[in-house]
Amino acid sequence: MLGQVVLETALERGKSAQKDRETGQTSLFGAFAAPAATGPAPSDESPPGDYSTAFPWSEREILNNEKAALGLFMSGHPMERYEKEAARLTGNTTLTLQQKKDGEEFLVAGIVTEYSERKTKAGKRMGIGVLEDLFGRAQFLVFSTALDSCSVVLNSTEPLLLKGRVMLDNRSEKEGEEESLRKISVQEASYLHEVRSRSTREVHLFVDADAFGLSQLQQLKDVLARHGGRCDAFIKVRQSGAETTIRLPEQLRLAPTDELVQDLNAFAGVSDILFR
Repeated sequence: MLGQVVLETALERGKSAQKDRETGQTSLFGAFAAPAATGPAPSDESPPGDYSTAFPWSEREILNNEKAALGLFMSGHPMERYEKEAARLTGNTTLTLQQKKDGEEFLVAGIVTEYSERKTKAGKRMGIGVLEDLFGRAQFLVFSTALDSCSVVLNSTEPLLLKGRVMLDNRSEKEGEEESLRKISVQEASYLHEVRSRSTREVHLFVDADAFGLSQLQQLKDVLARHGGRCDAFIKVRQSGAETTIRLPEQLRLAPTDELVQDLNAFAGVSDILFR
């Protein structure tokens, strides 16, 4: 939130400066600016243009703001951190949807980039949207029987897991296309991080011993202690082509969360984190 406020302030100042340039004016403070002081500022307030109190956006905030401002993701994709989890939990992507048969059960992970609800001719509610993953996009429909339980989740920007059935788009057949497009008739929608938490039993941390400094051991232990949970934890130490697996004590069981992954990735020598 603070980052957004700072950005809005910067934009307003930019507009003001542009207006001054267009009208040939200069700021009074700009024209009579005094040399920078070497001592502390006389006021606790931050001077104009000082954004030192702003906190950097998280990866999720950056991606969400890119999508809101540009209509697409520029610096990455929200599903990148879930790529392995999506493959483990579903085995499907938006690409494999087109290989499925009409009526076949289908489970896929992604983010909803478009979603709206409307009423059918019969007066029933219906949801229509687009799911996006690292491989492409797929359209989905949600009929009234499933909409009450899915609506809130489908309006989220979080990565989701959709369960439903494959549905052929009859219009593509009528228009003479070589292959009928397939959509997903959604029956269930869940937050991917919640599904991951329920389905994960073990957390495996891979460490390169040559890059992992001994001075980090206490810090690592502190991080693991902060993310306590119900999953058994293992550290796989790799050195000179050999690998040793260490099972951590029950006191260091872990919760399989994004925060855990983020904290562990900050350590030099941590090469991978797997949830199983």
